[in-house]
Amino acid sequence: MTISSNYKGFSYGKLLQLEKKLPLKIEKIEKEISNLENRSDKHSERINSIENKINEKIENKIGPRANDDLNSFVTAFLFVFSVGIATYLMYSSGEGLFVSLISSVFFFGLLIFAILANIYRKMRQPNVNRSQSEYDRRYNKLKNQYLKKMNLKQNFFDQENNIINKKISKLYSELREFNQLKNNFYTLKNRARRREEKAKIFAFNKKAREGTKVIREDKLKGINNKNNWKCPYCLEQKNIYQSEADHIHPINKGGLTTNQNIVLVCKKCNSDKKDLTLRVFCKKKGFNFEGISNRLEKLGNDV
Repeated sequence: MTISSNYKGFSYGKLLQLEKKLPLKIEKIEKEISNLENRSDKHSERINSIENKINEKIENKIGPRANDDLNSFVTAFLFVFSVGIATYLMYSSGEGLFVSLISSVFFFGLLIFAILANIYRKMRQPNVNRSQSEYDRRYNKLKNQYLKKMNLKQNFFDQENNIINKKISKLYSELREFNQLKNNFYTLKNRARRREEKAKIFAFNKKAREGTKVIREDKLKGINNKNNWKCPYCLEQKNIYQSEADHIHPINKGGLTTNQNIVLVCKKCNSDKKDLTLRVFCKKKGFNFEGISNRLEKLGNDV
């Protein structure tokens, strides 16, 4: 369902008021979106700052996340391979076996130093040898403790982001709907105007029908010779109780529901005349307009 459909029942006047207020509403929503996006950026910066501080504290306490032992193996292999290649190249270039061996020993010394340094690091940080799941368990436990000290929940970051993002999403949805409404105001106002005109006509017609019914009953009471009643239009003898009330001057052409403008006629003539003026009706049926006009005036009607 589009927002335009939500306003289909609005009156023309109410739509005009809304059309005047809409630009301010759109401007207000755009400002709210901008403020929330700025708030989201600041929140992200705060999250990064808090997480960095917590990570630093945790790593100082339990060490960095363990590296895969395969990395150490690959590093050692590449180091030895490089030393072998260096020795071969130096020997091949004529440096002599002694120089080549001395160089190799130097490189091997560096390799041994690196290995010992790695062993020392592992001795200082025993958790490095632990499984990844164990490290993560300790990490999350410490992180939760730090968050608790800061009066923050474990899912604080996600909750705040979700709240802000939901508000932004809702505002963007409203903004799209109001822009759509802005583009559809012309159509909505035209529909409202036509709907109100039809309602007025219906109310007028209803009132006219009610008035017509009352006048017909009064006219029936005023006719003495009901058995010999003739239709004033076609002059045929009919059953007066089956007669219908006709507006001499049609309602849709400004005719009123008054005793002077209503006459009892037969059902056929009323059906044929419909919304025609008396003169057009007479011309269509071949009736004598002057004769009918005289008969109507004698009955007290205005022609």
